[in-house]
Amino acid sequence: MNHLSGIHVDPEELLRPPPKGFPPRSQRLAARLGSHQSRVKGRGMEYIESRTYHPGDDVRHIDWRITARSGRVHTKLFQEERERPVLLVLNLTPSLYFGTRNTLKSVQACRVGALLGWQAFQRGDRVGAFVQGAQGHFEHKPSRVRPAFLRLLRKLAEFHNEPLQVEVAAVPREFEFSALLRQVLRVASPGTLVHLLSDFESLTTTPLEPLLRLKKHGEVRICELTDPMEEALPASGRMTVRSLTDDALRFRLPPTRVRQHLSEQRQAERERLQGECRRHGILWQRVSTPENPLNALI
Repeated sequence: MNHLSGIHVDPEELLRPPPKGFPPRSQRLAARLGSHQSRVKGRGMEYIESRTYHPGDDVRHIDWRITARSGRVHTKLFQEERERPVLLVLNLTPSLYFGTRNTLKSVQACRVGALLGWQAFQRGDRVGAFVQGAQGHFEHKPSRVRPAFLRLLRKLAEFHNEPLQVEVAAVPREFEFSALLRQVLRVASPGTLVHLLSDFESLTTTPLEPLLRLKKHGEVRICELTDPMEEALPASGRMTVRSLTDDALRFRLPPTRVRQHLSEQRQAERERLQGECRRHGILWQRVSTPENPLNALI
């Protein structure tokens, strides 16, 4: 394995569909309840593709551009918008570019996001994204057209890797996360399933109101990205951090009693936020950097 595989996102990895059996059959059946789609010829809500004209097709929907280019008559196919819009919301601000086991939290977020995207796409849903980073953000309108979904995954990998190649000014985490939620409220249409992937670094200042507004808007599922070092600091009281250029920074950590207090405080804040979310029907899941995303999501 390349030593950068846990630091950079490989677009080819995101573009690979998950193996058969993901998600489990019971999960697939549950996900389909109340969400169906149907292919129809002629008038519809969303353009899907063009194919060669068949007798009986509505001549009003001949695709003249492809017909002229190919020399064969093509007609447009549409799909009724009964499938569910799914929005992948990833927080890729600086705190996510950290990891002590196998990979960065940011890389794990992209892998999990891609798997959730594939799950929705294979279910027939329209998949879109809103991704926030230190360098800005990008939006991808929900679509169930395969080329559009693959473009989303390529863009996600490119966007993730950009800060690793150029110096990007850090931005306040609280502002980034608050702004992220407000933007999602702006772009998410009613009934949207929102997958929110973040490390929730500032748990005490994570605004619940936008989350609850999103929940009223549709459905919200949270995936918290974590790293073992954040759960328990080294018992030795010393820590070495390496950068991409292999520069090493050594830290002397606070006394054991202080570390224990900080750990308990962080855990209490996390449990508070998780409890509030679950009380309002917001699903919360955690994925750590050493975990295989496939196993973690199953």
